[in-house]
Order: sequence, then C-alpha cells, then structure tokens
Amino acid sequence: MSLEPAFAQLGQLAPPSPVRPLLPHATTAATSRRPSSQSSSVKSGSYQAAALATAALVLRRKRTAASTASTASTASTALRAVEPEVVDTEEGDVNLDGFSDMRPYGGYAQPPARIFEGTDEIDLSKKEARPAGSSEKGTYFWKMTQDKRFIEVIIPVDDSVEAKDVIYRIGEEPEDPNRGPTLELGYRFKGEDDKMEENLIIDGQILNAVRREESFWILDEMVGVKVIILTLSRPRMRRQRHDPILRRKTEEERIEPQTWDALLVEDREKPKVTHKVFMDIELEGKPAGRMEFGLFGDLLPKTVDNFRGLCNGEYTDEEGKTKEAAFCYKGSKFAQIMGQHIISAGNAGKDLELLEFSPEELEEFYEFFKDFEAQPRAVGKVKKGWVVRWGGDLGLGEDIFGTPREEGQATDIDSNGELKQVAEIMGKLVEKGEGAKMWFYKPEWEKGCDVKGGTFQAEGFKVPHMKKGMLTMDRHETQDYQGSVFFITLKEFPQMDNRWVCFGEILSGMELLEKIED
Repeated sequence: MSLEPAFAQLGQLAPPSPVRPLLPHATTAATSRRPSSQSSSVKSGSYQAAALATAALVLRRKRTAASTASTASTASTALRAVEPEVVDTEEGDVNLDGFSDMRPYGGYAQPPARIFEGTDEIDLSKKEARPAGSSEKGTYFWKMTQDKRFIEVIIPVDDSVEAKDVIYRIGEEPEDPNRGPTLELGYRFKGEDDKMEENLIIDGQILNAVRREESFWILDEMVGVKVIILTLSRPRMRRQRHDPILRRKTEEERIEPQTWDALLVEDREKPKVTHKVFMDIELEGKPAGRMEFGLFGDLLPKTVDNFRGLCNGEYTDEEGKTKEAAFCYKGSKFAQIMGQHIISAGNAGKDLELLEFSPEELEEFYEFFKDFEAQPRAVGKVKKGWVVRWGGDLGLGEDIFGTPREEGQATDIDSNGELKQVAEIMGKLVEKGEGAKMWFYKPEWEKGCDVKGGTFQAEGFKVPHMKKGMLTMDRHETQDYQGSVFFITLKEFPQMDNRWVCFGEILSGMELLEKIED
C-alpha cells in the first residue's frame, strides 16, 4: 500500500499559506495534500485513533520528483516529494522510521558525499537508531532523519483543518546559542459564537538551535489521517575538501553536535536526585567553599554507589558489611582544568609506580629499552604497555624548552632524541651495577579505581550532559572501564553523550566552580 506522491498535482492544491517565506527566493510555506484514493483507513474516526495510527506508521522512503510542468502557476516554488510506503504493523508496534520528507527545489542541495556530526562521519549505508520521541499526551511525534540533518515532527489534526487554518510562529534566535527559538504550531477553529480560536499543539522553546530560514511545514495525509509535518533544519556547515594527489574535490557537510532527548526545553526529562554528597574545596591551601552534588541513583545505582563510597571512604559489600574503600577523594587534587570544557579529578594514583630494580633486572630491561624497534612486551616486573617516566634514578633535567621537569613527568616517546637520552642514563646505571629506581606509567589505571580497588564497566548512557555542572565518569571507550576519575562539565556537552556516564549534577557551589575555572 502506498500514498500518492505529494504535490503530484499542484493545480488541485489549496492556496499557499501566507505565513512567511521558506527561503529568500521561495514564497510557498505550506500546502495541503489529499490523495485521490485512500490506500489505508483508520478503525476509529476519533482524534486519539488518528494519533495512534500515526504512531504506528512504518514508512519506507522513495524519492520521486513532483510533476510541475503544467501546474507551476499555483505556487512559486516546486517541491520534491518523498513517497512514503505504508506497511501493515502488529498492534502496539510503534515505529516512526521514515517520516514523509519534503524539500523545496533550489532550497536544499543534494546531500554531500560525506556527512559528519562533529568529528564522527555518518555512515548512511547503515540503518541505525536515531533520537525520537513524542509529547506526553501523544499529540505529536518527532524523529531525527537518518542522515541526521533534520528533525521531523508529525502532528495529527482534525480532518476539517486546512492550510489556511495552520498556525506557525517561530521566534527570533535566543541569547543562548545552544537553544532554539520559541515555536507555536497548531491551527485555528471556530469556537462558540463562530469566533476563531487557536489550538496550539506545540508551544514552547525548541531544545536545540535550528536554522529558522530552512525550517518549514506542510499539511499532509497519512493512512487516512490528516497531519501537519514540521521539518526543522539542524545547524551545519558545508565545505569542499581538495585532494592534490588525486586531483579531486569532495564535498563535506558538518553538523553541529546536539543532544535531542526532547523536542522542547519544557519537555526535557529531569532525572530524580536520590542521594546527595558534598566536597569541601581548598584553593591555594585555603578553604574556598563547598560543592554539593545530587546523584541519580534510580537510573545508575552502581555508578552512584561507587561515587558515594569514594566520597566517604567506605562501602557496603554484597553481604551487607561495611568496608573501607580502596581509595577516597579526600585530599586528592583537580588533575586538569579545561576552561569552557571540563574539570577532571579523582585520580587514585595507581597509574604511577616507582619500581626498584636489581642489577640483573635493570640490565634485562635496558637491553629491551635501547632497541627502539622492539615490539611492546612484558620484561621482568614491567608489564606490557608500561612506560618509563622521568624522575627516580633517571633524574629530571630540563625539557627541550628549558623547563625543569617534575617527578613522574612523561617521557616523549615520539622523540628519538629524548628516548636516546633516557637510554644513555639507563646504560650508565647498568654500568654502576647497583640497580635503580624508576617511575613507570601504568595505563590500565589511568581512569582510577573503584571502591574495591578495581574497575567496572559503564552502566548506561541514560542522562545527557545537558548543562554546566553535570557530573560524569571518565571512561576508557575502547575497553569500556571506569574507576574513580570523574569530570564536571563547564558547558552543555552533547559530544560526551553516549560515551561517558553522566550520573549527577551540582546542586550548590556553582560560584565555586566558576572560580576554579577562572
């Protein structure tokens, strides 16, 4: 079963709505479409039944060009339509994959050869889940398109609604660059005494920034249900990458990373705070104030219990016994402060160890180390992947910029000159025959340790990094483990979503956070 192509007969369409131009050269902002024959019907004529029928659509997109040669006089802009194919679904099966997708000719260029969201390329050959949702009462449904360039919203409306009745008001750009403009979308109807009234189905602020000038709506029909389809265009930049060797240009488009966990700011779900912990902070050795954190224990119980144990220095084991935590945040330092990004803390110190070598052990390790072409492997007490650091019997000295090194400072493994310097010092220590003490970096502990002294896997990515002051665990993405190291975000950070586990937020102490950032 299929619906007829949208805008196949422009001469039969209602006059364009006078809302506002789609683009500088286009004046058609809305048009009504009604198929000549209905291919599917709704069991009930009620509005609720229409909403359910819309939610149960499984649409397959087939791009077709609209026939415009003989009827273009009724609209200033021809439109390209996607013909959705309606597939029967099991009762209760809700799948919004493939909303009707319409673009004005000349308004949107064909998708570029490569599309990126931030630094991640979007593989259009793979059909993956995209952000989607609905209003609490089921009055509208939304979903991100497969190429991630648009957000499409379906609003079931009464059969009596025509294009001239549709209300579409989109506000100016807000001061917060992360947020979108206000949006009012609905329709007019005759109320009591034949007075025109408004029914605003969407009324709020769009969660993320959108391109107002490229966003538009149409009046459509799906499975016998009349709907308003709103298309919101996400911010993106297009460029051409030139390959001087192959002598060709590749067109790329980069989409601004965003978190779409709701359509409107007002609809965003706020996680419930189940536990509270605090940290008293010192700056330059003097008390600076207290930060209080709210933790989302219902959503991420294991992560929250681990963090609580690291804060108070004890935890409860499986048998209900209270035990001392392997590490406690008390007395630890902020490891990294990246303005406008994150603050990092919670290093348990297990990633650095001062090893003592006997003369024989030192000679064995030296023979391995001086061969810069050797593949990494375990040598004696030094495990595979461990990296020697400055300090101990290697001494410190100065780096290439003349800056004095610190104990445990990293060696430049990409510099043969520095590695040769380390090898020469190590060779002299071997000649002395007295053994040595050397610092080693152990990458398996770079994320710290949990309350039991080990690490644990990510519990889930249920909470977005939706604002400044969110609490999130540092995580090894490739091997999927985390321990005690955590971040505090200094901005809304959608790039961290689905990669790091966000499990809490700052309840009080934002002024102190800003002071640390400064």
